[in-house]
Amino acid sequence: MKSNYGKNLFLAIMFCIVVTLGLCVAAKQMIKMDKEREEKEVFKELNNSDNVQDSENKDNTVSDPKPDESKSETKITPEPDESKSEIKITPEPTDIPQDIVEPIEPTPVSTNPVKGKIIALDAGHQAKGNSEKEPLGPGSTEMKAKVSSGTTGVSTKVAEYILTLDIALDLKDELETRGYTVLMIRETHDINLSNRERAQLANEGADIFVRLHANGSENQNVSGALTIYPSESNEFVGNISKYCKKLAQAIIEEYCEATEAKNQGAIVMDNMSGINWCTIPVTIIEMGYMSNPKEDEKMQDPEYQKKMVQGIANGIDAYFDEE
Repeated sequence: MKSNYGKNLFLAIMFCIVVTLGLCVAAKQMIKMDKEREEKEVFKELNNSDNVQDSENKDNTVSDPKPDESKSETKITPEPDESKSEIKITPEPTDIPQDIVEPIEPTPVSTNPVKGKIIALDAGHQAKGNSEKEPLGPGSTEMKAKVSSGTTGVSTKVAEYILTLDIALDLKDELETRGYTVLMIRETHDINLSNRERAQLANEGADIFVRLHANGSENQNVSGALTIYPSESNEFVGNISKYCKKLAQAIIEEYCEATEAKNQGAIVMDNMSGINWCTIPVTIIEMGYMSNPKEDEKMQDPEYQKKMVQGIANGIDAYFDEE
């Protein structure tokens, strides 16, 4: 009997201990759960408070003015580093409308062959001739008259020296328009310059020398235009003969194309003192026959004179184009 009683008491005590321990564990778990629930409630309240504050700040914020697009803005972008933290400042590109920005065009390189070229123009003859003599060329014992007054139009009665100066003045304007510098040997009729003196004036700085003349013949049916240049065997200017020939050919080709005059070609003559005293490429153009009534009248026609000027100017262009 005592044995059963003792055993039951022991079991009762153990049961109480187990129950007590279980209650303690349960109570501790409930306390932990209550604490976590309270923390969640506090966190939730804090979040609600922050949201309300943000909303109030947005309502009270004055919108910033639109940034000036012409000024550059900077954006601060942190970049991680193993040793230390660095901040890299990266400027944002300026947003400039393309229609405001004017493109910068490269300065073109001039390829104009006439740039800086100087053309000496001689309006052949003068109002009064000078029959005094001068050497045919440097060191020559052969003598020629210094200058004559030229021929006269068989139909128009216009003197050659008048026609040549009219064309020379118009040609000067045309050449200057094209970019040349022009040296006029004479600009008046009342002058006394020998053929030697005219060549010497042209030698002083000009690149080429173009002498304007009109032709004459006993046969009134002869018409057309020609140019003159010295031969390679010319004792005075044989060394520049090939350049004179090139100039003579260029001018006569372009002149006849512009005027539709008969092309009598570029011919050689070595007895022209106005050529023999030259040190630069030179040619004489005989623009037409004043002894031919029709050609004489055409050379006094303003429209035809424009063609004469254009033709000579084109020939000068062609000469320099081939350099």
